[in-house]
Amino acid sequence: MHTIAKPLALVATFALSMGMSSAHAAPYTASSIANNVRDMGGVVALTSGDDKSVAVTLPFAFNFYGTDYRTAYISTNGFLSFTISDAACCNGQSFPGARIGAAVAPAWTDWVAAVSSKTTGAVGTQEYVVSWTGAEFGNGANPANFQAILHEGSNNIEFQYGKTFASGHVLGSGIQSANGAGAVGLNLSTSNFSGRGVLISAVPEADTYAMLLAGLGLIGVVGRRRRAAV
Repeated sequence: MHTIAKPLALVATFALSMGMSSAHAAPYTASSIANNVRDMGGVVALTSGDDKSVAVTLPFAFNFYGTDYRTAYISTNGFLSFTISDAACCNGQSFPGARIGAAVAPAWTDWVAAVSSKTTGAVGTQEYVVSWTGAEFGNGANPANFQAILHEGSNNIEFQYGKTFASGHVLGSGIQSANGAGAVGLNLSTSNFSGRGVLISAVPEADTYAMLLAGLGLIGVVGRRRRAAV
């Protein structure tokens, strides 16, 4: 799993090359990572078809924009929402997109898809993998597969894309809170996200940074005093 913080240069490069945008000061940052579509052997089939949505119980509490969630609604249209059960046909939107509430959307558009899930890893560092396999509505000749992965403990979010193609509908990708504040949008096109990986990770709040710096400063003072006493 990918939990190592990415250098600022990589984040900046990713923002330029993939069109990262945010509404207000986002508590999350997105960075490009290696493509690593998870094996989906032993999955739990959730739902399939056109404009379907299913409620699921998450295998662990997932903290998202400061709220712990234990349930989610997964739509065949390429997203999961923690607050809205609507399947949200028929086009995606740029983020924030008010129709899908607090949501994680690797590829929100009009898909006819089968959705499955799988939980892997040890308790405390589990991955909840949601996988979409299907094709754009009205374009069955171009199959697609992609995943959203929720990480236990770090509360990171990972998007993994196999072959993903959508040409006739607007596609939205990113995350947002229930009211849309702090949204992170990935302005993806059909030409630049097949075979990619994206990690969206929480940014520590200013108070957390201040406490960390204060703690490091205290450790430095104690260390100097101990050396002086020797």
